[in-house]
Amino acid sequence: MIDGLWQVALECALKRQNGKCRYMFDSMQCSSCRWYIKHYSTESNASINLRMIRAETSASVMSHNISLGYWSMFIIIAFIVLLFVSPMILDSPFDIKQIAFSHIKDVITFVKQELPYNTIKEASYNAKQESPYKMIDNTLTIVARLLRAKPDVNGDGLTNCIDAAVLFYQHYPVRNEVKMMLNNNRSTDFNHLFNAVLVDDNWYTIEPQAYFNGLYTTYWMTNIWGKVYDSSFDRDDTQKYLKYVK
Repeated sequence: MIDGLWQVALECALKRQNGKCRYMFDSMQCSSCRWYIKHYSTESNASINLRMIRAETSASVMSHNISLGYWSMFIIIAFIVLLFVSPMILDSPFDIKQIAFSHIKDVITFVKQELPYNTIKEASYNAKQESPYKMIDNTLTIVARLLRAKPDVNGDGLTNCIDAAVLFYQHYPVRNEVKMMLNNNRSTDFNHLFNAVLVDDNWYTIEPQAYFNGLYTTYWMTNIWGKVYDSSFDRDDTQKYLKYVK
């Protein structure tokens, strides 16, 4: 059974490494995936997280080796093509040179299309914009560092969820794709400020204190707070707290 679990963990890591899956491990989308290891394992969360760290390391090495193989193939093909056409190019009129170089360009384009996602750094997002998952990760890292200094953005004498949500909003790169959300559920005494981020045209709620509290495997509100968090009580409170954003 251990070998089977390793295969599941490695396949999960490889799919994310190669861009076939854009979701962070243990996110809410994982529950519908056949490669989600928690469907098959009764291990503790700590053991599963350790297994996934090892799988992600192995996947990274494997993808790197595949990447080198593809680039080697690309270089060999390009060299052969250049070797074949170079005599014609040197002694040919301008129009023939254009045709020859056009064929070389076609070969390069074809090989690039065959390369894995992580090799050519292409995604469904614009090349000038990072994926939202990368932006979330970077922003949570910044917020965790700032929270260690015990900031008080609104002058209430406390460092709490308000500070975390404001700082996340302040440092998130795309301002129109982030909100500050309030959830006040009196039936469960849940009163919390957090963030929502636009991902694939849908808004998902984020716990901005996740990394600060050592939660690196998930940052979704539903995963962290469980049944205590009822999203039907969510309210966009961005305008109220916007005055604290620098």
